[in-house]
Amino acid sequence: GCALGSPATSACAYPPASINGVAVPDSLLPMLTDAPHEFKALVAIAGMLGCLPLALTCAAGALCVRGESFSAFLQACRVRVCVRDAVAVGDEAHVDHEDPDPAGRRLARANSSGTLDILHDAQARRHIQAVWSLSACHISPEARDLMCVLAHWPPDNTMEEVLVQADPAHDAIHCLAALQPHLEGKDLGQRRVLIKQLLNELDDVSLIQRSTVPAKDAIPMSCLTSHSSTRP
Repeated sequence: GCALGSPATSACAYPPASINGVAVPDSLLPMLTDAPHEFKALVAIAGMLGCLPLALTCAAGALCVRGESFSAFLQACRVRVCVRDAVAVGDEAHVDHEDPDPAGRRLARANSSGTLDILHDAQARRHIQAVWSLSACHISPEARDLMCVLAHWPPDNTMEEVLVQADPAHDAIHCLAALQPHLEGKDLGQRRVLIKQLLNELDDVSLIQRSTVPAKDAIPMSCLTSHSSTRP
């Protein structure tokens, strides 16, 4: 996110520092000293996203794939918020051209879980939407459609095979402009490869997190043909 000074400078010991009573991590002390404007931009990005872990992860992925500084990314987020003519918030859409609150001080949660669906601060929602739009610029239309499908599913432990088995002509993929024709007419093996490619795109920009688990941990042993004593 920033270019620090010479190796000799970076090798020096940096004195501890704190901001509003919170200690600055040792890994960020060089940035605080050598590039304070970038450090302030990093703090502003975290603040405007309410320090929500998932939002910060998405922002980090977008920033890395764009290959720009924290200050440039912050400016890009602000521009995205300001130029949008209409933004949907819950069931309402409204026009707003006000400057964003860079510190995100008005962020509030409806309950302790803090899920994005229940954030009731319109400005915080727009900040998070801006980060998503910056990420979306770097993935294919098919991957964007797949992300829209995933956004309506439970957030954890969705099996890839569910997406593979979905019928492009009827199920959740139906009528998605880019994804449906991308999968339609393909057999299961071909759809499995294509879905993996799209999930890799989303993973590369930190919009999803993938993990591999043994089949026996996801499917009851009695359902696995090789271990079943009965035939279907």
